[in-house]
Amino acid sequence: MVHSIVTLISNKCIAVLYLLTISLIFAGCSDIFADDYLITDLGTLGGNWSRASRLNALGEVVGVSINQESMQRGFYWDSFELHDLGVPDGYIVSGAIGINDLSQIAGYANTNYQSQDAFVWEEGNWIDISPEVYPHDGMATDINNSFQVVGYSFILGQNSRFEAWFWKDSLSTNLGSLGGNKTYASAINMLEQVVGWSQTEDTAQFIRHAFIWEDDMISDLGVLAGETSSVAYDINDNQQVCGESSHKQDVSPYLNVSRPCMWQEDEIIDLGLLPGYSGGSATAINNQGQIVGWLSINLSGSPEIAFIYDDGVMYDLNLLIPENSGWVLQTATDINDFGQITGNGIAPNGETHAYLLESQQVGMTENGEAVIPTDYKLISNYPNPFNAGTVISYKLTDPSRVTIIVYDILGREIQTLVSGYHEAGQHQVSWRADGISSGVYFYRMIPGSNSQTGMMTLLK
Repeated sequence: MVHSIVTLISNKCIAVLYLLTISLIFAGCSDIFADDYLITDLGTLGGNWSRASRLNALGEVVGVSINQESMQRGFYWDSFELHDLGVPDGYIVSGAIGINDLSQIAGYANTNYQSQDAFVWEEGNWIDISPEVYPHDGMATDINNSFQVVGYSFILGQNSRFEAWFWKDSLSTNLGSLGGNKTYASAINMLEQVVGWSQTEDTAQFIRHAFIWEDDMISDLGVLAGETSSVAYDINDNQQVCGESSHKQDVSPYLNVSRPCMWQEDEIIDLGLLPGYSGGSATAINNQGQIVGWLSINLSGSPEIAFIYDDGVMYDLNLLIPENSGWVLQTATDINDFGQITGNGIAPNGETHAYLLESQQVGMTENGEAVIPTDYKLISNYPNPFNAGTVISYKLTDPSRVTIIVYDILGREIQTLVSGYHEAGQHQVSWRADGISSGVYFYRMIPGSNSQTGMMTLLK
């Protein structure tokens, strides 16, 4: 039986709205419009600030926050609330920096505010990886879906040094350097490629260059023309890298003027600046090549507005949220493949809070009217495109009866994945496309009288 999704696609006016919705959901649209994003205040752990660092494909966010006792704690946000990760036994401070799609978290813990160890957090347990890395202080900065971790260890003082490392199967590898004694690892992708920055041989000027490490070799990514330094902050699975390139201020030689940039195919690209801004940095890049970061007006380089760079165009994220939100978005620290963005800004109450931006997903009633749901949300499947299996996620604010059905491009029902009553919270369902031919398929979520539709591509 051909479902009403055929009517949805065949109706010209509704089809335009539907295709626009799909484009927004999958971040494949180069046109970004005002009020494009809904904003969620991630709150704090009871103190007066929180800061987000990364998010995963499920929209889960990690970072740090102050709790009611004015202690710094790593946090994990799971689409509904902020969770205190606590501290390992014997420690008083923790921080969460990276998270993978399995909700494993990379970070650190302090016995006091001077000594620090690298940790991984998994299902409520803190795993100390510092003893297997280096005997001095350390921090884990990123983790991929293969449970491979990168970070750095350090010794402070007159002979200070930073040593970046790659951790796999409880064994660590020193990434080396570009000639100096300080190397910092920022991110790792699924190809076991690591990026960061390393001090060059010119130790007197503290010149640092962005690097990529792969196959046990560290390579200099270089700088923009006319610049002297660079830093790489993120790398996607297509080997595109983002970061910044900078030079010293003439009027204040201790300050750097940075420009957001990206590296791809042995080329470094200047992302440019919005009018009125003097510098900035690109902090994250997803597999669609969308980049987020921040821009600054003053010479100190303090972040002032968050941006997204999409298809060669840079946008101020403050112009893409509701005008009356009360927010000032200062930084964007990560973006996932579904276009969700996390970062930090001045919340309506005047405090610095972590936030999450999500594209406004338009649902459809049975009579074809567009609605923006407030009590449920269909999250795009991952991976997409996929080969054999994919995962569809959805979350419910209130208990509800839910149906999720897969259709082919002609609207023919292929399989019912979910049918029943579900409690509030985030849920997942897998679809194994065994015996199904390659092509475009739709999945439709129907809680109550409203519905949302997503699109996925099967490649065999």
